[in-house]
Amino acid sequence: MRIAVIETPAGGGPGRQDAGTALSHLLPRLARRGHAIDLFRDRRHGGEAIAGTRLIRLPSLPGLRDGSLAMLSSLLSSLGGYDVVNFHGVGPACPFPKVARLGPFRTVATIRDTDGGPVDPSHPAAAHPAARLADVVTVSSRRLERHIRDTHRREPIYIPDGIAAPPFTPDEAAPLRALGLDPFRYLLMVAAAAPDPGVLVAVRAIAALDRPLPLVIAETAPGDPGQRRVLAEAAGGATLLFTGPLAPGQLDALAAHAHLYLLPAQVETPPGRLLAAMAAGGAVVASDLPDHLDAVGADAFTFTAGDAGDLRRVLAWLLADPEVVEGMRRRAAAAVTVRYCWDRVADAYEQVYQALA
Repeated sequence: MRIAVIETPAGGGPGRQDAGTALSHLLPRLARRGHAIDLFRDRRHGGEAIAGTRLIRLPSLPGLRDGSLAMLSSLLSSLGGYDVVNFHGVGPACPFPKVARLGPFRTVATIRDTDGGPVDPSHPAAAHPAARLADVVTVSSRRLERHIRDTHRREPIYIPDGIAAPPFTPDEAAPLRALGLDPFRYLLMVAAAAPDPGVLVAVRAIAALDRPLPLVIAETAPGDPGQRRVLAEAAGGATLLFTGPLAPGQLDALAAHAHLYLLPAQVETPPGRLLAAMAAGGAVVASDLPDHLDAVGADAFTFTAGDAGDLRRVLAWLLADPEVVEGMRRRAAAAVTVRYCWDRVADAYEQVYQALA
């Protein structure tokens, strides 16, 4: 098949990086199956060529911002003899121009979920043109699946991103030594630049334990002194270690060697970080938000979101029974690498394309 993939970022930010990462895993697998793939990208955003694809960089049209890439790509695609055109977008507001319906090709709109938070029906994103105009809509999360079904009365196809087992460096314990940590003798939690209130709940739960392990707080951006001060005050006598920004490989190594990896979010977020921790061999304790439960099934420990007492109960149990934790660690890593295998993701996209051709 001849396939055009149009990466349509809705602005910059971390969501676009996630889309690029997904395409770097997906497209080479499709190319190895004999499909001819052209990847359209905006010149402004850079991005390297992806193995097995032909990269076509397009300029932006003045005044049209990100939507111009989708429009120009659609016009070129109408002349290219493609069997399928896949708009691979970021967030629920990725541009999908009406001109895409003018060509002889069939269209797939992949709506990615990277920004977290609920999908607000009053937001302009709720009137997503892709949900109305594309021949097929695929979504990367159950949350967006529910949103498209409830708002637009059509059935999207759920295709989650894959998770690759982290390629550890030979000295994978280096981040532990830098922080003075012993393997499996600390707890790990990630704190974003805009902190979720669940982070404070987790610190309070740990402070209430009789003999807590040190809590390592991995920061995804330079640490905010004000946030650090609030968390340190809530910790009481518990030990908090702030890492500062970490490279992805360092975070994977910390997750693999933590006694428990905590995800106490109270705001729904895409489960990629949670699944990456499980693939790295981490035993996860997550709040019972729908996105988390959809992603982990029975392969993680959960607690009631926002309830420090319930989290303390779960942590006390798991600190007292390391064999239960080790069993979950092995089971979760095996389950995630099978359930979220990139080859299975490629199978799903190939089936969508072939059904349209």
